[in-house]
Amino acid sequence: AIDNSDNIWICTYSSGVFKFDGTNWTNYTTSDGLAENQVLSISIDNEDNKWFGTGSGAISKFDDTNWTTYTYPNYYNLYFENTMAIDAQDNKWFGTYNRGVYKYNNTTWTNYTIENGLVNNNVKSIAFDSYGNKWFGTSNGISKYDGTTWTNYTSTDNMKLDVKAIAFDSYGNKWFGTLGGVSKFDDINWTYYTTFQGLSFGINSIKTLAVDSSNNIWINYVHSTTSIKFKNDTYTLYNYPSGINVIVIDNEGNKWFGTSNGIFKYDGITWTTYTTIDGLANNDIRAIAFDRYGNKWFGTWGGGVSKFDGTNWTTYTSTHGLVSNYVLSIAIDGQDNKWFGTGGGVSKFSGDKYSNYYIKGNIKNSAGLAMNGVTVNLTGDIVNSVVTSDNGNYEFLNLSTGIYRVSPGKTNYSFSPTYISTTSLSKNTTDWDFVGTIISTTNSVSPANAVTITISPVSGEIKVEISENTFADNTLITISTFTSPISNIEKIKVTNICIEINTDKGQQPTKEITITICYRQGDIEGYDENKLCIGRYEDSIGKWVALPSTIDRDYKKVTAKTKHLSKFALIQLVPAVDLKNTTVYPNPYKPEDARYGDTSLGMGIVFSGLTANAKIKIFNIAGELINELEETNGNGNCLWDTKNKEGNKVASGVYLYYIINPEDNSQKSKGKFAIIR
Repeated sequence: AIDNSDNIWICTYSSGVFKFDGTNWTNYTTSDGLAENQVLSISIDNEDNKWFGTGSGAISKFDDTNWTTYTYPNYYNLYFENTMAIDAQDNKWFGTYNRGVYKYNNTTWTNYTIENGLVNNNVKSIAFDSYGNKWFGTSNGISKYDGTTWTNYTSTDNMKLDVKAIAFDSYGNKWFGTLGGVSKFDDINWTYYTTFQGLSFGINSIKTLAVDSSNNIWINYVHSTTSIKFKNDTYTLYNYPSGINVIVIDNEGNKWFGTSNGIFKYDGITWTTYTTIDGLANNDIRAIAFDRYGNKWFGTWGGGVSKFDGTNWTTYTSTHGLVSNYVLSIAIDGQDNKWFGTGGGVSKFSGDKYSNYYIKGNIKNSAGLAMNGVTVNLTGDIVNSVVTSDNGNYEFLNLSTGIYRVSPGKTNYSFSPTYISTTSLSKNTTDWDFVGTIISTTNSVSPANAVTITISPVSGEIKVEISENTFADNTLITISTFTSPISNIEKIKVTNICIEINTDKGQQPTKEITITICYRQGDIEGYDENKLCIGRYEDSIGKWVALPSTIDRDYKKVTAKTKHLSKFALIQLVPAVDLKNTTVYPNPYKPEDARYGDTSLGMGIVFSGLTANAKIKIFNIAGELINELEETNGNGNCLWDTKNKEGNKVASGVYLYYIINPEDNSQKSKGKFAIIR
């Protein structure tokens, strides 16, 4: 988008928004006030405010000084259809995937859904007619809103569903491109056009609609090699060897069709074809534009850009400075600079001569040792990649001035920072350095050998010890770091030190394995170091379960054993504040069954989610007191060994429990469990 001061605004998928004033680049991200760095759309209102639609559903407004972010109620459940329009009253309208339409009048947000009169909450297109009516194309028909009244049109009105495109001709007719054909509405009658009325044989799914100055309706299809020009019930079919990607009309009225098999020009009488045989860089055309001198510019998929002056062809690729040879869009500004949107970024071409510079750097691992074999990617005005040497060094030479971004990559590693970039390289750089941290390792384990597997993420060393004959067959063990699920109960605090252990065949060990997690003081700020332990996350119930653990404060490490591979983290157990989330497991308790007998705390039944010093009484079905227990370790857990007060194992049967918080007698919990021997 271009604002009133001729600044060019470019949205990106992960790097926020860039503004270019003709000389300098300015990058705006979340650190400046942008709601999110994934920006899907840009609109500029009558007061030159910039509006940015982001991937999370939030909207940011920027008035060149202040940022304002707008979110909707429950916006976390939104998904934009990338549909955004501003009406004549400067209201902003946003179409979403499942939440209808949002209007913002610069003060308040208004949400229109099926409850207000919208025909469907999945809005795919928005357009405003000359009377100010708002038209919304949805997955289930069309809605017209005049500011007061909603009028809906569905399949019962002789139209198909899934409206992807809306256009108006100069006679006031409304044209709708749908999944099942084209519908025309003259405010009284509907006329529906499908393959039976002349549309291309077998193709009803409309991709785009356009109305030219002569009121010809140009219709393109999804995945089609056919285009139609339509006027006064007369169809003209244009068939091409392959699908049409783009149509542009020049000042002389010539129609240029970019296809997957070259360029087709139609002057109203004669068709002319241009392919690689004539000088085109690549036959797969994705973008077309014309400059002030009448030159035609064609963006290709894989071949760069071709310029055609009517006689001669010139090709520009990454070797000339194009950021990527996969060109998706072309725009030409008022100074006749050419802007190319590509799969690797944006390139500007102005014919300037560039100076040559270099970018150099070094990559080390988290232990400070040089990392070789790391692929380092350069994108921007020049695209390249190199691999680090034995000393961890890399370099990019003979670079022009312009935009560059360097990002390293290696399997099973993450890097900090993720990338380093500049919007105007104007000097040599030697300090673009990175630190690599391992996030995953895979090791082969044979039954005959004991194995110790070590992974060293940022927090410190994590060690997994496996004794011989732990697995029956040769097994691949993968240990990887992950982002911890948030604890769903307040008795558990989870640190950011988390690993996941998997096997290639889903096997579980027949013997206990030993897990040791090292930590730094900064990793446990706000935690009680004396109460740290290793927790195992149970996906089936969505909860963390504490393992019996040993802590070594001198060497800052915690050790635990387990026979169940899963997700593990360094956690702290704390007593619950009430008895609302008390859990008793396993239930039923089957001491002879490994799945229902052995718990994380040992053999027996665990009472968890207890308050400090909670009192537990256990009764048989006849109401006789069997045993009394107390939470004494301050972690909210208590293990019953299923013995009575005399120290004898209780028999199979149903038992009742009654729990009370001695600090607040109003807090109680009761229930039952079964023992099957």
